[in-house]
Amino acid sequence: MAQDATKDTRPQDAKSGPGAEQIAAWKQQHGDVSSMRAEFVDDDGREIDLEIYVRKPQRMHYDRLLKDISLKPGKAMVNFILSVLLWPSSERFRQLCEKYPGISASLGAEMSEGMGFQADVIRKKL
Repeated sequence: MAQDATKDTRPQDAKSGPGAEQIAAWKQQHGDVSSMRAEFVDDDGREIDLEIYVRKPQRMHYDRLLKDISLKPGKAMVNFILSVLLWPSSERFRQLCEKYPGISASLGAEMSEGMGFQADVIRKKL
């Protein structure tokens, strides 16, 4: 998404995100750590740039997601991300999800791709 390089459109708390020391500490504690950025234009025409940091989901996180997703898909995806969220705070992430309800689905879909949920599968009738 093209945007003015001089304009930082991230929410205020995202502008002072975790530093290299914090990321190194997370890697030491959790192993795999990823950052995920979502860029989109909101209803008011503003370019939004959201970033989160997560640890790698374990099977139990996916099991819970699959169990809950048929009952309340939106809430299930938020809970899935919260279960591995490192930054921002869970309260801040919930606020972002209230303001931008589709963001949890976009981020969750990206997270699940690494576990094969969105693999290209070729079926061949024999």
